[in-house]
Amino acid sequence: MVARKIVLVVAVVITIASFCRVFCVAKDHLAAPFDLTFESPNLCTIQSIQKGKNIYDPAMYKDLPFILTIYTPAYHYLVASLPQHLTNRFFTGRIVAMVFMILASLCLFFPYKPQEKIVFSILAIGCFFLIHEIISHTAFLRNDSMALFFSAAAVICAERARKKPGQIVLVSILACLAFTSKQSFLAAAASCFLYFLINHRKDALIFGLSCLLLFATFSIFAHLHWGNGFWFSVFVAPRSPFIWENFAANWLRMLHQPFFVFLLLLTTASVIHCPFLKKSKTATDSPYLAYFLLSSLILVITLGKEGGNVNYFFEPMLASLLWLVFLTKRRYTHARSSVVLIVIGLLGISVAFEFVVAKRSDYSFTTREKSVRIVARIEQAKNDVRTLQRGDHLKTLNLAWAGFAFEMQEDPIMNDLFLYSILWNTNVLSGKPLMKHIIAQYFDVIVLRKDQYQKRKLETPYDYLIGTVLTCYELAKTGHYCYCTPKHIS
Repeated sequence: MVARKIVLVVAVVITIASFCRVFCVAKDHLAAPFDLTFESPNLCTIQSIQKGKNIYDPAMYKDLPFILTIYTPAYHYLVASLPQHLTNRFFTGRIVAMVFMILASLCLFFPYKPQEKIVFSILAIGCFFLIHEIISHTAFLRNDSMALFFSAAAVICAERARKKPGQIVLVSILACLAFTSKQSFLAAAASCFLYFLINHRKDALIFGLSCLLLFATFSIFAHLHWGNGFWFSVFVAPRSPFIWENFAANWLRMLHQPFFVFLLLLTTASVIHCPFLKKSKTATDSPYLAYFLLSSLILVITLGKEGGNVNYFFEPMLASLLWLVFLTKRRYTHARSSVVLIVIGLLGISVAFEFVVAKRSDYSFTTREKSVRIVARIEQAKNDVRTLQRGDHLKTLNLAWAGFAFEMQEDPIMNDLFLYSILWNTNVLSGKPLMKHIIAQYFDVIVLRKDQYQKRKLETPYDYLIGTVLTCYELAKTGHYCYCTPKHIS
């Protein structure tokens, strides 16, 4: 009884504290009228949809305007169909992402018996919003949270769908929606299939056939509607070499979070302990353990690629909490009070360290004061470019950073230089079309970072492209960036 009261107090305190933190960050993110970090590539896709363009047309990504969409498009089409903010083009996409992140967290109420031991679900939701990457990406224009919600919803529905064909079909629909939101979210479909296969093979057959039908239907629609460019954009362009240094760097970023370390150790201990539970099929009586293991496997495979980032941890972290909620609700009556108190004590210590050690910049891309400075810097950059304008319509090539795409012109050119540089350097795409435009001095202004303007060895196609800029354009002005205008070449 005492242990249960302590759990309740800890759950309420952690949840209130984490919600206050998320609220403050989301408020500042929603108000920011600029790209928080790498939101513009997705916004370019959304605006292309609003203009009625085929976002996977090779003409879009092989030549001007060089807009490449590397995700399945459900999120982008949803955001494009909604009313847009008059002064903040990022607002609607952030609101949609935030709603889906909240819905994904609410899935933690449903493992095992939702109406029982609800305190553990409340505690899990509070813990979910302690993780830095979850906080920073709650109000953030990105498709991950939409895919995360549909994946979690599929797994939850699968737990209750045994020998219920109608619900099994619903699970397959949710799994397919996760894939159409982001193509890497396949762990839910695989774990549901394994769960049905282990417990009732007829269920697995129904699920497998319905998934096959849905994925085939989507594939046929994609090919007919978007053409071959869809397959290149979604399955070829995102692939890049595995780099161990990147893999280690992303893990180190996560391991600096005290609560993440605690969650990792607790989940690992629960998985190791599971086979030793007497007279129990806890591991196979739900899809949650398989979901955690398969999503972790996808994380390990993809995290080290060039461009891989800590947002890849979203699904394994939610999956681990779903598994722990299920395990705790099911086994709590068999656990000793001393064990429960030890775990809660360690949780409390990790959370206390989290709030003492973490800085606002660890889990937020901006603050109200920082936003004011960024807006001023952007306005200065706009003024710098306007002074170099020749003619009525300014054609600007932004090679500085992706978040600058919409600041120079309404119809941006080059939505993601980092991605393009990878594709050029791996010979997946050719940089020659862009180089031809640079040589022809098509652009009025080319914006570079100061490190790009410095002399560099010409080793990669990307280096040669920057070298071409420095050959055909001259430095006209410097500020936060370098602004280059066409040279007068005889």
